[in-house]
Amino acid sequence: MKLSTRRTLTALAATGIGAAAVFAASPAAAADITATSTVTTSINTTGVTKDANGLPQYSPSSRVRMDVAWSVPNGSQAGDTFKVALDDDLAGTSFVPINLTNAAGDVVATTSYDDAGNVVITLTSYVNNRIDVSGTAWFSLGFDQTQVAGVGDHVLSVFGTTVNVHRNAPSGTPSPLGAADYKSGWWNNGEAKDTAVDVNGVLVNTANPQLGWIVQPKVKVGNPAHDWQSATITDTVRSGHHFDCTVVGGKYTKLGLSFTTGGAGVQPGASMTVDSCAPTTLAVRITKNLADQTPYGISYRTWLDTDAAGHPTYVDSNSIQRVGFNPSGYGNSAVINYDGVPYTFSRTVKRVAQGGDATGTNLVPAVDIEKYTGVWAGITGLDANGQPTNQPAGDYDTAPGLQVTDGSATPITMRITNTGNETLDGVTVTDDVFGAAVTGFTCTFNGSTTMPFKGLAPGKSFTCSATLPATFTGTHKDVSTVKAIGRTSKVAVSDKDAFHAVQRTAPTTVTTPTTPQPPAPAPESPAPAPQAPAATPQAPAPAPTVPAVVPNAAVSGAATPATLGITKQALTRRADAGGTVTWRIVVRNTSRNAAQRVNVCDALPRGATLRSRVADVRVAGSAVKAGVTFRGSQACITLNTLAAGARAEWTLVTPLTRTVRGTLTNRAQATAANVRGTVTATAKATVKAAPMAVVAPAVTG
Repeated sequence: MKLSTRRTLTALAATGIGAAAVFAASPAAAADITATSTVTTSINTTGVTKDANGLPQYSPSSRVRMDVAWSVPNGSQAGDTFKVALDDDLAGTSFVPINLTNAAGDVVATTSYDDAGNVVITLTSYVNNRIDVSGTAWFSLGFDQTQVAGVGDHVLSVFGTTVNVHRNAPSGTPSPLGAADYKSGWWNNGEAKDTAVDVNGVLVNTANPQLGWIVQPKVKVGNPAHDWQSATITDTVRSGHHFDCTVVGGKYTKLGLSFTTGGAGVQPGASMTVDSCAPTTLAVRITKNLADQTPYGISYRTWLDTDAAGHPTYVDSNSIQRVGFNPSGYGNSAVINYDGVPYTFSRTVKRVAQGGDATGTNLVPAVDIEKYTGVWAGITGLDANGQPTNQPAGDYDTAPGLQVTDGSATPITMRITNTGNETLDGVTVTDDVFGAAVTGFTCTFNGSTTMPFKGLAPGKSFTCSATLPATFTGTHKDVSTVKAIGRTSKVAVSDKDAFHAVQRTAPTTVTTPTTPQPPAPAPESPAPAPQAPAATPQAPAPAPTVPAVVPNAAVSGAATPATLGITKQALTRRADAGGTVTWRIVVRNTSRNAAQRVNVCDALPRGATLRSRVADVRVAGSAVKAGVTFRGSQACITLNTLAAGARAEWTLVTPLTRTVRGTLTNRAQATAANVRGTVTATAKATVKAAPMAVVAPAVTG
């Protein structure tokens, strides 16, 4: 079928919607999305010979490669189509429908054509749960013969590229007529029809031969040139097609034999005879009078080889039978024997294949909630498991949590972030409280406080707030949970985070039983030095300062009692074997006295290691370095002093072996020279098997 198009290719509207864009709801039925798709079309002249003017040089029977780059808007669905118009000077007679696949072989789109002169690309269900779907396609097309009707040069503009199409005279035959041996081949009904296959890859056109051939001997042979009386044409076909030598009523009914002339018709005494016929070889003889110089020719047909199911087949260079169209083309070699003298020449007709590829990004809905006190700018990045690479400084995931001073209300913030690549709808946040209650729980998104929220785009976030009262008894824990659903995938996602707090208690005074002690001062006054007389007033304690981290430093003098608290958190909640887990240990001085010679140790879990001999520690908000010592499976640091009310944070990154699996439990502990006992905390991380490497198969054909 010839595609007739008489319109100029116009620029299609480009609407490129990125991964973070909010797209419209999925259409209920297939639609023409040409107006919202992005399509760029050009002619590819790579390897094409240039004429004297530098223009790509073609003949009327040449094929032109049309390259297409395309993308469709997010939210496109299976069955949606967009059209690519052919250039006025091209015809789609050789168009062969193809599938556009990704590297894994998934069919992203199919191609067809319509009578209006368009290549029609139809999306498959691959796009339903994906974004950023795009691809390429290329088509080998012939020239519209009405545009190159005359003899000579035709200068055309094809997709903006100027080309030269040259036609010799007379059209379709050698020049001068009969001066040389001539052979030509073609697809009988056009490449698209003759090579069409159904969904199972079976040839559709099987009622008629697919290929046509013509051989025309020259009028005179030899040197000096002389006339001939008998010319035997022996044609041997290449693998992939064959002669059908069926005889009915004494005639070869499926060879399509024809005795042709290039002049005044068959002259008296001239005839055509079949000497032999086999699937791979045909011998036909032309006999004429010696003085007859009419340019005679023989035309015949061949059929494509198929297997029992009807698939096209061929034998490759290694003598292995393959299913498909012969990539080397369908050719034959003709030997013409003129009165006993042979001459050999050949011709090949290729199936001019189309091609292309496509890709898309899986929709992966995900949501994260972080609960904290203080100020936090939000997530700065995600690790390989989709977990945040940074956490709020005021994140108290584990008990005892924040040490709250009686009389001071504590504002709590919950930040909800879309960490996936799909817009989320149905977003709700709940808060379950254990122990002391919170007040004023409120969430605000796009100016609204009424849940569920709709339209939380990838990378965007909103906050909720609540307040822990100034006075409460015992401990506090509340767990916030966010739930949402992917707009297109309809996949439900959720996340939760806890916040712990404990009421700060007044420090205790430690006395030595054998030595009478003066009365304890009021809580707000520093404890008196034991060696000073009772009547001597004491100077106020100096303001807390950020201590230098001096491992193994000796503590001189008597130590005033202090108390410590410790929390442990796995910043990497889920990891792959062979990856890393990041842990954070927070040690707090919960008393009003400086803690002396604070030792913090991390009992590395099985399968985890720590290679660094230097620890990055934040003490009272300042970054310092500490030497790491190893005590068996424990990694330890020592702080010379931790001021009253100060906190020290140690973040460790532990590489994992490739054999570790399951739940890792990490235990941390802290002691000090003037603190009774040891404080401990644990955290857990889940380790799964490392994903196997995926190797995309080579795409051939």
